Amino acid sequence: LEAWVRVQLPWGSTLRLRAPGGAASGGVSGCRLWASAVALCGAILENLPETQQQGSASGCHVIELGAGVGLPSLCAAAHIPCAKVLPTDSNEDVLRVLQGNISRLQDVSQLANDTRQQTHLPSGVEGTGGCCFNDPGCKIVRDPRCLDFTNSAQVGVLLRECRFKEQAEDMDFASSGCFSLVLASDCCYVPGAADQLAEATATLLAPGGMALIADRDRPLAGPALRTQLRIAAERQGLCVQEHDASVYFELGVKSTQIPRDLITGCVDQRSFVLCCVRVGSFNPPVNPPVLPSHAISLDELD
Repeated sequence: LEAWVRVQLPWGSTLRLRAPGGAASGGVSGCRLWASAVALCGAILENLPETQQQGSASGCHVIELGAGVGLPSLCAAAHIPCAKVLPTDSNEDVLRVLQGNISRLQDVSQLANDTRQQTHLPSGVEGTGGCCFNDPGCKIVRDPRCLDFTNSAQVGVLLRECRFKEQAEDMDFASSGCFSLVLASDCCYVPGAADQLAEATATLLAPGGMALIADRDRPLAGPALRTQLRIAAERQGLCVQEHDASVYFELGVKSTQIPRDLITGCVDQRSFVLCCVRVGSFNPPVNPPVLPSHAISLDELD
């Protein structure tokens, strides 16, 4: 049987995940910590000034697509001042693990706020790894949401609920209906996923918002995955820059203090991080080109 492990994170909470090894399928794959997610954490930290600028007056609203065990969401919540983070995934088994990881950070956040109020400490309580639990009464990480980003109808429902304050916790977020930061890692492993991820990203981003996407070139149909994502994102009106995934991965390992032997996969020349910025309103084409079908086996996922 594959082992479950729990890792202490520098900001005070713990991360529960499946250790590497064995078959990668379904919820088992989603409950592992993949190298691209660690690289995404590094990208978040490296782009902190930009993410703070993208935020509204009430804070930076963040959504993670295909969150898995949720390390990037936790990292964003712990380091982006006044961030309000919504982790999402489409697998029910993964969501249960994700909920536990999120709940433990919520407990740490509440404890930090309670301690600050009792002792009159300034924002950035000592002992929480320099994290930004500085918004008393605010749930910095919302409970995980079941969302299949490849389903445009589900993405639309999420935005409508945010606009009408059915699930949002502040009016500023509800009125905008969009996110200042979209996160995704290892989300594209079937044909057409690049177009679907780019469409969801463009739909969710507020004008001027930024998306950070970490992934690996895999044997899908057509061009390399990074090329597919770049073309799809630019078609949606996003400005795209590629960054060195290995640099971000090392920063992610250092900042999260995750033991390397608990990280599944690797970061190498096939790995990449894309930074996509929505510079304004844009009406994408109705019918993007369709790539030929290609089924990949599970051992080709990384």
